[in-house]
Amino acid sequence: MGSYVFSDGLATDGFDAIYARYSGAMFKYVFSMVRDDAIAQDLTQEIFIKVHRHGESYREEYAFSTWLWTIAKNTVLDWYRKTDNSNTSELFTE
Repeated sequence: MGSYVFSDGLATDGFDAIYARYSGAMFKYVFSMVRDDAIAQDLTQEIFIKVHRHGESYREEYAFSTWLWTIAKNTVLDWYRKTDNSNTSELFTE
């Protein structure tokens, strides 16, 4: 994964910087939806694996954080679908 320049102007040199910047907030976000520490850790790891594997799909005209949080939301929704947990509609209502 190459360097990124975030919409706020911060440049990073690869995946380690992305992980350092977002992992704590990402875990809290995931935990707030699944309410299980081990599952939240697993899903957070899965999210960052996807970010690493699919970094080339990030389009620089959009904020990096938008792409990242979309991956997170979709990963949690996929987990709910796979585990047959009901009532996912309440997760993302505003």
